[in-house]
Amino acid sequence: MWPNFILPVILASGLLISPWPVWGLLFYLTIPAYVLYRLCAGWRLPWRDPSILFGLALILWSTAALAWGHDPSGLNASKWHWLGDGLSTLAFFLAWLIASDYEKSLAWFEPALIIGGAGNAIFAIAWHFLLNSTNLRMWGWGISGQPVLGGAIMAMLFVLTLDHLLRSRKFLIPHLAALALFAGFMLLSNSRGPIFAAAVGTVCLLRQESPRIWLCTAIAGLSAAAMVFLLFPGWTRNMIADAVSRGSDFHILIWRATIAAISLHPILGYGPTARLSLVIPNLPHPFPHNFYLSLLFYSGAIGFALFLALIVSLVMRAGCGHIGRVALCLVPLITGLFDLGQVMKGPAAIWYIFWVPILFFITELRHRPSSSGTGGSHDRQTISSNLGRPRPSRDNGH
Repeated sequence: MWPNFILPVILASGLLISPWPVWGLLFYLTIPAYVLYRLCAGWRLPWRDPSILFGLALILWSTAALAWGHDPSGLNASKWHWLGDGLSTLAFFLAWLIASDYEKSLAWFEPALIIGGAGNAIFAIAWHFLLNSTNLRMWGWGISGQPVLGGAIMAMLFVLTLDHLLRSRKFLIPHLAALALFAGFMLLSNSRGPIFAAAVGTVCLLRQESPRIWLCTAIAGLSAAAMVFLLFPGWTRNMIADAVSRGSDFHILIWRATIAAISLHPILGYGPTARLSLVIPNLPHPFPHNFYLSLLFYSGAIGFALFLALIVSLVMRAGCGHIGRVALCLVPLITGLFDLGQVMKGPAAIWYIFWVPILFFITELRHRPSSSGTGGSHDRQTISSNLGRPRPSRDNGH
């Protein structure tokens, strides 16, 4: 049983370890071996689940694009490097599916992410104020060491933690402390897309809650905003001015160049090694800076169709009891409007931003199906109570 705790450890350590390549080495030394061990022990892929098939197809197609892709920028990044990224993403996807078949392992997924994320936020905030306070925007810690990607990770963790609190109704203070850390990270990184995504995810989560929960949330949010403004008025004005002055951050120019490039290779795309031939001051040969355009640019219309099929397969099977996973998946879908790149990359931040919400949703549909005709907090309590119940393993080697 003990090997199935490797993935929760990897999830937490990816958020805590810095520098980033050290975590990558830890992943390479453990997860591929874990997947091979479980496959040899008898675990088999649940082929009848359409979401799993579309997720696998998206990873494999994005990796296969190496065979025909080319780089219009002329930088010609190593195809062997990107092949490793594709195989790593595949290993992470399979490791999650395998570990989620074990109830005790699955029960640690959310706590590992919340604890690891809280540690990341503490390190990032402490590093910023102690050693890097001259920069207006905080640059994060380890895997969150970029404002937009770090903010997107924290937005995902914020929604995950709030959903965990609403389902369990336990450990109020630790949950609120984690939420404060994730919100503080997003504010200090001044990343507009993740903040908006976290707000939308929060509203989605609270849809089925009582007016008392709505009122408490509104009071807490307004009180926190007022306290920040009163205690740090100069900093608040500077952050707002920075967000406004950045405007579109060259996004419109990059998106136009991306659309023009896509029109030349609309079906198969350019492959994962490609960069735009556009040259911008301090940003030469950028990537598309939009998740949906990135899918079309790297993987073509076929890759984009596989992504849509994955999302539709999840939405079509979702019920009232899956509102938490719907809210979680909204974070990458909204953040992707303003940034994010390839789905096939790693070990990387995109795993936490995109694949973790998707895999949480797949896992819940497989193991905790919603009861039709019911919803709200009753379903939340039912799902939460089912978490500790034993479930027969699919693995004969268990």
